[in-house]
Amino acid sequence: MAGDTQITALSQGLANGVLYVGGTSTLGNTQLSQLFGLRVDKLVQAARNFVIESQLMQDPEDPGGTGGLVVTTPDNNIIPNSVARYQTHLAVVDDQKTPRINEPVKIWADELGTVITIDGQQVTIGPGDTQYAQTRTGPDGTVVIVSDADDINMSALRVWAGFIDPYERVVVYPDHEWHGRMLNSYDDPNAEATPPDPTKANFSAAYNYFGEPLFTDTEKKNKFPAQVASAVAQMKAGVNPGGNSPAALAASLKTMHASDAASPYIAYTDLGGMHYAPSNALVQRTATITAPFGLQFSSDDTGNTTYTAMSHGDAGNAIDAIDGIAWDPNNPDSVVVMQSDAVFKPSAVRVGESIFSSFWHWLKRTVTKVEKVVVSVGEGITVGIAFILKGVKKFFKAIV
Repeated sequence: MAGDTQITALSQGLANGVLYVGGTSTLGNTQLSQLFGLRVDKLVQAARNFVIESQLMQDPEDPGGTGGLVVTTPDNNIIPNSVARYQTHLAVVDDQKTPRINEPVKIWADELGTVITIDGQQVTIGPGDTQYAQTRTGPDGTVVIVSDADDINMSALRVWAGFIDPYERVVVYPDHEWHGRMLNSYDDPNAEATPPDPTKANFSAAYNYFGEPLFTDTEKKNKFPAQVASAVAQMKAGVNPGGNSPAALAASLKTMHASDAASPYIAYTDLGGMHYAPSNALVQRTATITAPFGLQFSSDDTGNTTYTAMSHGDAGNAIDAIDGIAWDPNNPDSVVVMQSDAVFKPSAVRVGESIFSSFWHWLKRTVTKVEKVVVSVGEGITVGIAFILKGVKKFFKAIV
């Protein structure tokens, strides 16, 4: 009965956001003690949100002692000594979108051994309960997280703050914006003299930080940039990486993307790299297939590469036709036929990695010749890669 309880005890702290209140009846209507659970955390949760945005940045870096390197490209683009890094700005705001200072924040990564930098301090984080970086928002209510862009993909980050439930997380993909921008890449061999457009890369006019063209003159003559641009356009039309699809969570659950206005703890619906995760578990990006297609890159003995657009059925047949020795994730440098169950051993893939990620990381550091890459997009996405290792023909096939 309202107004009938004299409070005699309060719990010393919150248990899963609940404050327990105990007391007795002031009117003597009952001999029973009364106990109430108040969800006080909901009041704070409704008034706190994250604003998290990431960019792939050109970060000028002096190697020390020499003043750094400065490169001038043939089109007079001056490039200082630089490193590619993903930079993530994390802010905690209240219900008026005012930044909150000194908010405690913890950050995990899905991939084991992920290195990030916060306030100049490097921290190695991972998916384990204790493998997090702990920090607080600064005087401006933000935390800046920096990580080297060793690849076009980076591990998802999982963020927690004191105002959300212990099992909840906000998932961040630092590479999301880059993937969306990459889909606007094109090829125009006559545009070399024009200033580069940072929102869409022209493959014929792109350079690395050493001033070296992305494609050699021979590759440009053989229309390689146009072939890659065609493949990117085909991927954009059929799969749209960098879109607003929810991610898979713990294999059977789904995250809520920031574009969903019902997503908790996300301040704006246009924060494309953010997801709300109702459980603290590994996440996996899912592809939204909008149109089936297939494509193939093949290379001959002279190094000439041919791009072929095809149906997803023909691409599936081309993948089936790839022969050789299957790549073994437990013994990736082997050229011996693996045991039939080797792929399924628990030690095959690192925590937080898919089988494709494991293969891709191995392939990048291995001196080998890739003969063929085939992608079939239908009900799912299947990849087949034929390559030569130590003179032996091998292959990788997987549904990714």
